[in-house]
Amino acid sequence: MVARWAERGSLGFPSQVAMTALNTASLLGIQRSLQTALPFAAGRERVAARDATGAPALPIEVRRRLLYNPDLVSSHFLVPGLVGIILQLVTLFAACTLAILAIASLRFRKQMG
Repeated sequence: MVARWAERGSLGFPSQVAMTALNTASLLGIQRSLQTALPFAAGRERVAARDATGAPALPIEVRRRLLYNPDLVSSHFLVPGLVGIILQLVTLFAACTLAILAIASLRFRKQMG
């Protein structure tokens, strides 16, 4: 899988969160299909699909796709993410500095009378 991205010249690797979400969605779809289709087909002579042993097979196909970043190239999204994190930290530090200055100013006024 990594070789495919390396061949295209991409520096990014697939996102673990996206892959986990994709696999979870697939498993949930298959589980829901099994819960829905197999009890329905168990009591029937004619079913949409059968496996090699003649038991009812899963006639529902789960098709999954990623709508956001379908190639899972993370290098294009790293810099904007870092910019967002840096802006959050700068805002946090500015708010803390203002709070400390306000407290120091109140103490100074209190001491001066």
